Amino acid sequence: MVNKFFLRGLGFLNDAYDLSVINIINVILEHQYGKTVFDSNMKSSVSTSALIGAVLGQLVFGVLGDIYGRKNCMVATCALLIIGGILCAAAYGGSDLGTLWFLVVARGILGFGIGGEYPLAASSSSEDATSTADRNRRNLFSASILSVIGANSTLQTIALQNVLISAVALPGYYVACFFINKMGRKLIMLQGLTWMTIIFFVLAIWWDSIKGQSALFIILFGLTLFFSNFGPNMSTFVMPTEMYPTAIKSSCHGFSAAMGKAGAAIGSYGFAHWVKAPGFGYVGTWYTFAGICLLTLLLTWFCMFDNNDGDMSNIDNEFKAKLALETNETRQSFVAGDEPHEFEKDVGYIKA
Repeated sequence: MVNKFFLRGLGFLNDAYDLSVINIINVILEHQYGKTVFDSNMKSSVSTSALIGAVLGQLVFGVLGDIYGRKNCMVATCALLIIGGILCAAAYGGSDLGTLWFLVVARGILGFGIGGEYPLAASSSSEDATSTADRNRRNLFSASILSVIGANSTLQTIALQNVLISAVALPGYYVACFFINKMGRKLIMLQGLTWMTIIFFVLAIWWDSIKGQSALFIILFGLTLFFSNFGPNMSTFVMPTEMYPTAIKSSCHGFSAAMGKAGAAIGSYGFAHWVKAPGFGYVGTWYTFAGICLLTLLLTWFCMFDNNDGDMSNIDNEFKAKLALETNETRQSFVAGDEPHEFEKDVGYIKA
């Protein structure tokens, strides 16, 4: 059991690195190719390609995981991660622009594999856990922000500042692990979003003063990521595994995760344009982030529920009962002809 969770954890470690490393890579590419070739459009494409691939991977492998099994599909996602990583390292297209577009495609393949791991690992982990005792939106553009913070924006300084921000953010996961069964998923998400909203408003209102103070910005931005981890990051990973019936858990979790990655892709692509837009800039971007957090907080309050005991039997039995009703609309959507659908076999219903 421990080995299974350890291996899945290594998969998420790889995913986190592949998505977050683009922070530093973007700065390197800008120094190497210049802003004429590596302009805001190209920068957005390189940053977003893995996220778009992840959206597709979550949707595709979420469905395939329910049909062909979690293990088989996880082997396929691992193969895609290896191939995508090799292609990224070997990126060359005959010219500067060609090389960058090669990298965009390679990161798309890498992202496709990354996306597939999310619903598969989450679903299989929740199914292997025997009890509740037994969880990127990530800082995708922090390097771009850090390059305008303070007087010194060298690559070494930006890398160090990224490490410091991560050092503030990472403990949020461990705090969330400790409190998630004590506070509940919904409450953790609500308090995380509340603090994120407040901090983003602080950044927006006092940005002119904050942007000249590296230490203050690192603390504030790091805290937004801390409360993201001790909040929506953890809750939105755990809750789909407890809200959907086992037979369709991988598909539904894949769809939920894909919506999150789609938002990350939009934010990542738009960020480079928003901060340069006249009359909008960083202040407008911080207000936008605060508004999104506030909207998510309201949706969480009115639309989410907790299943803290992790007992899926009631949800599975309800799903099975709905499938067993011959005239039920839900069952008809899964049935093809006279043969029982795979979903019906999974929940123990076989048509007589």
